[in-house]
Amino acid sequence: MSYIKKQIPKSILIFGAGNHIGKPMAKFIEKTAPQIKLRLVSSREEGIEPLRKEFPNAEVVKADYLDLASMEAAVDGMEGIYMSVPNQLPFLPVTNNFVAAVKKSGTAVHIIRQVAMVPGYNYRLMPEPMKKMMGDEYPDLVTKRIYEENDLPTTFLNFGASFMDNFSTRANRAIKEDKQLIWPPRKVPYIDANEIAEVAAQLLLSDNQGHIGQLHTLNNGQDNLRGHEVAEIMSEVLGVTIDYVGNKEAFVKEYTRIFGPAAPMIWGFFEFEATYEEGWVLSDFVERMIGRKPKSFRSWLEENRDALIG
Repeated sequence: MSYIKKQIPKSILIFGAGNHIGKPMAKFIEKTAPQIKLRLVSSREEGIEPLRKEFPNAEVVKADYLDLASMEAAVDGMEGIYMSVPNQLPFLPVTNNFVAAVKKSGTAVHIIRQVAMVPGYNYRLMPEPMKKMMGDEYPDLVTKRIYEENDLPTTFLNFGASFMDNFSTRANRAIKEDKQLIWPPRKVPYIDANEIAEVAAQLLLSDNQGHIGQLHTLNNGQDNLRGHEVAEIMSEVLGVTIDYVGNKEAFVKEYTRIFGPAAPMIWGFFEFEATYEEGWVLSDFVERMIGRKPKSFRSWLEENRDALIG
């Protein structure tokens, strides 16, 4: 018996098209399915012109997630949608606006929604500062429920991994200048953001109805590493000793420049995450979707050596 087929979108809308997932996703679609109408969204005015220069054949629009009319204009007439939401925005108004816009348009045949959920976690045990910021329930669970209650044809991509490009961005100063990896000790899988982008694109371009309604957890199927193991592999591949520093004091001092006063709260989340680390399961889903073995952490380090240590 063959699988149930769905319509392949003739048009695809990408929210967050300038970020580390949205941009490679747009590039992949432009290269592999140039017949697809692309509409790229930035929530920042300064993000519009760079996207227009990089994607001259795509429609580029600005959208305010908190303004219903703006969201309606962005979604109007689109059949495939990749939805990502900036972390700093209140999730419930964004979710309600998006759902209302999709329902008003009535054209969506497949939506990809990114989520990040630790398997099996108990929200009651989440650090209080995080719960105070997030609300009474975990935002991604509420969003998933609202999408389902409104019958949006959605595949949920659960980022069950840490992004490898964190090491060439957020963690890079200490790696490059101090030859230190300042990173939480918990064990977590890893993945290259470019391959998440490819999975999202392949799902929208697929005619397999079976992915709609599913929550797929993504990682590279190979690397499930503690912080000190990451530093050991870095030292071996880069040919330079990278000392591991995995304590709260050093983390807060280093990452306050990025996260500001939220840095201690983020460390608290990593401690919470560590209590569920055995729940992470390495998966072959990414491999099945992209048709090859996903990039290993070692391979990623080799490709990004110059960015990491110059």
